[in-house]
Amino acid sequence: MKTQPFEDVLHFWFPQSFDQDQATLVCQFHWWFRGGGNADIIQQFSPLLEQGIRGELDDWSYEPRSRQALIIVLDQFSRTIHQGTAQHLLKIQKLAHPAPPSPKKSAALSR
Repeated sequence: MKTQPFEDVLHFWFPQSFDQDQATLVCQFHWWFRGGGNADIIQQFSPLLEQGIRGELDDWSYEPRSRQALIIVLDQFSRTIHQGTAQHLLKIQKLAHPAPPSPKKSAALSR
């Protein structure tokens, strides 16, 4: 069964073993914040980041799980992919101005 791309982001960022015990959690923190996953992020998620920048992932902002994945892509992955440049700041601005609700969602909410 193929997962949604946002689920791939969440499974990558929060692996199943994430909350096993304190030692596993400490290892995950080191992996997140000390560059342990940088090569994997660059290889696997650079195209997804570019899609997010172009607004092709704006639909992800409508639901909690996919929005969390969008934040990870535009914030954390952009920091890794564009490390040492100002480019990652442009992606963070997109988070401050999320896409407006889709016409389908707006119509459903107004009923």
